[in-house]
Amino acid sequence: MGKCSVENALKTIMGVALLATLLAGCAPSHSAWTGVRNAFVGTRFDAHLYDDCSRGCGDSYWSPVNKKKVYDQVVKEGDSQRYFVTWIRDCRYSVLVSGEGIIQSWRYENEDRSSCYIF
Repeated sequence: MGKCSVENALKTIMGVALLATLLAGCAPSHSAWTGVRNAFVGTRFDAHLYDDCSRGCGDSYWSPVNKKKVYDQVVKEGDSQRYFVTWIRDCRYSVLVSGEGIIQSWRYENEDRSSCYIF
């Protein structure tokens, strides 16, 4: 291989590597979604309720597909309430909120968690 061929091959490899890195930053992230839910615990429930997703919905209960911003169900549990939410497709979870409006915990409400992600 000549000098130009090696340089072109290296440029191509570097270009592909850069493109792959950039695309990986846009890939759906289940761990980021889970991390956001974990970070909600101990915070005020109403702090995560947005009127719209213009700033993104990753740290909200509402996914961009939940345009009506509705809960699937709300159930009283002692002095607390459990809010059931569908995020995207088959991703369902619930949030337990104290009478004072503080998030106590959250849990998955379905076994297949592959559609629980944010971009």
